[in-house]
Amino acid sequence: MSIGFSWGRAIRAVCNAFQSSEYYNVTVVQMAGCLSVGDPTYDGLELATTVAQKFNASYTNIVSPVYVDHKKALAATRNLDIALTGIGTLDDTNGSSYLFTGSENDLKLAKEYGAVGHVLARLMDKDGNEVTFPNHYPIAAPLEA
Repeated sequence: MSIGFSWGRAIRAVCNAFQSSEYYNVTVVQMAGCLSVGDPTYDGLELATTVAQKFNASYTNIVSPVYVDHKKALAATRNLDIALTGIGTLDDTNGSSYLFTGSENDLKLAKEYGAVGHVLARLMDKDGNEVTFPNHYPIAAPLEA
């Protein structure tokens, strides 16, 4: 079995709630690059490692920032059995984890392109369609995964 993790406060709470147990043939997969918000306990790298330790599982991580200026394939995320991810808004006054990842200009540009929320660092419009703009490619599982 493989279990994928994104990042953020809600996912950290879920990971913290898991009880240690010994499972066999389990792989934990980090589904998106690192946020680099100053608190590594929000990042998928830390969360995947923590859960892998709790489950006596192996893990696959992404040692990369959440965004780069070119596209990359993330093959391990295409065959998950379970995926845990948050869904966020670009207007979260409580501090959506995504809002810590970019500049004010990136946020403004995302909104100009019609983005209202995000899943796995992928921006979404009000109808659930992915919003993209040049030189802003997420290092994360594709939505169809």
